[in-house]
Amino acid sequence: MKKMFRKNLTLVLGIFMALGLTACGTKEAPQETATAAPATSAAAESNTEEDYLDTLTPPSSKRALCVGTGSSSGAWYIIGGGMANAVNLNSGWFTVTNEAASGGGENLRNLEEGNVDIIMLNCDMGYYYYTSTDSYTGAGSDSLRSMIALPSSAMHIVVKAGSKITSIADLKGKNVAVGTAGSGYESFASKVIASAGMSYDDMKVQMINPSQMADAMKNGQIDAFFYPVQAPGSAITELALSADIEIMNLPSDFTEKFLNEHVGYVTYTIPAGTYKGQDSDISTLATGQFIATDRENFSEDELYVLMRDIFDNREEWVVSHNTCTEITDTNIGSLIVPLHAGAVKFYRERGVEIPEDLIPPEAK
Repeated sequence: MKKMFRKNLTLVLGIFMALGLTACGTKEAPQETATAAPATSAAAESNTEEDYLDTLTPPSSKRALCVGTGSSSGAWYIIGGGMANAVNLNSGWFTVTNEAASGGGENLRNLEEGNVDIIMLNCDMGYYYYTSTDSYTGAGSDSLRSMIALPSSAMHIVVKAGSKITSIADLKGKNVAVGTAGSGYESFASKVIASAGMSYDDMKVQMINPSQMADAMKNGQIDAFFYPVQAPGSAITELALSADIEIMNLPSDFTEKFLNEHVGYVTYTIPAGTYKGQDSDISTLATGQFIATDRENFSEDELYVLMRDIFDNREEWVVSHNTCTEITDTNIGSLIVPLHAGAVKFYRERGVEIPEDLIPPEAK
């Protein structure tokens, strides 16, 4: 397993130590689950006589899961930690640990290599991987499956106040940070730049980790950086407290052109006052985000149980990050990769109308 930085939230750490969780990368095959007598299936179909969850027999020992999230200071890691904490306190089936990562690209590699069981990533990157197109031409897999829709990640193009950089074209010849090579951050940035009729050759690109971008700007190493993050992004909030910055506004004709060229994106407004010194709304683009797995990582019943473990205990993790209120058991609108069969079972039980293109072949 690739060496990775691992740091759990303070709140979760003590619980994990007490539970004695196994490390990420210890991958187990999906466990077959025993069901009750044939009458159980009728109850599951009608969902009126008894809860389907109660018809399933928990495994003799809990299965240890590893979730690939994001940087240890980012929203994905915090949200993942909150969910993991809730599962660890309440599940009779699973224990969960978080794995910090540089983004969706690293998470997809680790999912493919079996180092993690579940990942967080951007919808566009997930779609390209699922369809083996764009940056994943010939290198993706149609076994990727959606689980949960996460809040959208808004593109922040940050510049120093007074720099006179007000458009993508103004970045020509400038030092610009776009994220680590192959990451979801960098993929999004490269598409925005290309839609403006420019390329990396037009600027001095620095592929650095988003966690380093704020310091790089304060130190004068870069003139601008592209940072897709759920607003308000903590790194940008902290930077705005110590430096005068501006966030680029993207005009409607540009965003319309971009949306016609790419899937998995939406227009987004960063409300005035989100950051210090931001006196007006900022129009930009955003990509949906989601939690995913491989269809072979879980049986239908296992994934269904995990979804129940997460959402039946939502009140315990919804406070972990300010955007968690947007994560619900009925919101699947941003998903564009088919659901896992166990997630289909879960959402149907919750009364969600699932679009045909989100139902995988194994659930039809």
